[in-house]
Amino acid sequence: NRRLRSQAVYTSHLYNAVPEGIALLTIEAPYRFLQLNAEGLRLLDYPKDAANDAPRGRLLQEVIDPQDYEKISALLQQAAAGSEKKTFENRICQADGDLLWVSGVVEKTRDENGAPILIASFHDITAQKLAEQEAEREKMQERLLLVGAVASVYPLIISINLDTDRLKFIYARSGLLVHV
Repeated sequence: NRRLRSQAVYTSHLYNAVPEGIALLTIEAPYRFLQLNAEGLRLLDYPKDAANDAPRGRLLQEVIDPQDYEKISALLQQAAAGSEKKTFENRICQADGDLLWVSGVVEKTRDENGAPILIASFHDITAQKLAEQEAEREKMQERLLLVGAVASVYPLIISINLDTDRLKFIYARSGLLVHV
């Protein structure tokens, strides 16, 4: 009995020491939380002293960003029906309303009583997502500048014949040519 208690304490310690959020969820919709480890509680903005089962019964739909919920629900349904791991990337809403990007893996497993449940491990990728969005915004701005430059130069289309050293203007708007 003492060895089993010691093993349970050790397992609980490992569960809460992992630097990934771990969520245990019901296997059927509407998906509900059964438990979260310490990192999962932190990511969802629970108090530091909250117990692992603090979110028990809370709907997953309350945590997932509404724009991402249908995709996550379909993915959880696939994970529950099969035996393979499914990866996800979505936004979650913290208690203060901030959105956090998370990435992770979910699969079907069994709880201590042998009943099927879903287990998901996830981590914060917000900084990475914000950097990607910033890079995309910069790329789009560069494209707009390039299109603007081409559009302003376009009225002057020239043909250069390098064999005869001739320069022929096909179209030039008045005022664009420089007379020497």
